[in-house]
Amino acid sequence: MSEKDPAESIRFKRRADLTAPRNDERDPAAADFLLGDWRNTNPKTRGFTRVVIERAGTSMTLQVFGTGDEGPVDWGVIDGEVFANVEEDGVPTSALYGFYDLGYMEVQMQIRANKGVLVITHFARFKDDSGRSNWVDREFFCRRVGLEADEFDALRDRGTGREARW
Repeated sequence: MSEKDPAESIRFKRRADLTAPRNDERDPAAADFLLGDWRNTNPKTRGFTRVVIERAGTSMTLQVFGTGDEGPVDWGVIDGEVFANVEEDGVPTSALYGFYDLGYMEVQMQIRANKGVLVITHFARFKDDSGRSNWVDREFFCRRVGLEADEFDALRDRGTGREARW
């Protein structure tokens, strides 16, 4: 009996779909790099200032903080869905998907780490008949390590210590 080409027995739309790892083959540690308290690299962002990703059993949770007039606005904690990902250099890693329904707006978030930076692409769709355009944005985050939150923000806002702290 000859071995069948996977393309003959598995439905696909891209060749990459044939080599995607099965759930039981994924290395759970590949997703661990996403874990942590991440801060926006842009101190003047009008989007998200902070992202916290934590492990919850075999899955992950996501908590984002938006910019507000009086300080960060906590969007709450949601469950994230982990996806297998392979970087451009062939290194297996993971990506995270999150979905917020804020009533007046829905936001889909695609999160992945690339070369030590957390990259979040988010798609916002307004549901409130306000006439605002739906939009997409991408923001970059670095992990906060070894500093209290206010110390980290002060260093970032001054633009000093990037190489030593980030």
